Parts: sequence; structure tokens; C-alpha cells
Amino acid sequence: MRVLGTNAPGLRSRCDTEAEQEREKALARQAKQFTVNALRSASGIELRYFERGSVYHVLAKVYVNGESLGHRMRQAGLAIPY
Repeated sequence: MRVLGTNAPGLRSRCDTEAEQEREKALARQAKQFTVNALRSASGIELRYFERGSVYHVLAKVYVNGESLGHRMRQAGLAIPY
């Protein structure tokens, strides 16, 4: 599943240089850990506005304790709007 409206770095980088690939992978690991921590510590998780994306990904807005996970990721510098 992917967070609707949010684009975070990927572990399977498509950057041109090895240095850029490693940088993107490091950011991807940070974004993943941020998400894991947010979900594990949540008292409530809500999925809204489901869509089907490319390659059969399921997209949804994710709310953790009533706050948008995508917004929190963007505020932390770990994602951009999509």
C-alpha cells in the first residue's frame, strides 16, 4: 500500500550515479523507520479515500491518531506532495 498524495524516496533507487542511489536509499530507510515508528506507537490508524494506482498498488490517505501520515512525513522532510 502507498500513502495517497505523498511521494517518498524508494529503496530501489533509479538515480543515475551510485552516490545518488546511496543517498536516496538512506532517505528511504529514514522514511520507512519514521512510518514504522508512527504506526507502532499509534492508538488509532485510519485509511481513507482508497484508489488503485499503477502496477496494482493500493493508495489511501493514512491517518495516525487523527493526523495525516503523509503531512507528517512532508513536515519531517521525508516526502514531497504527489
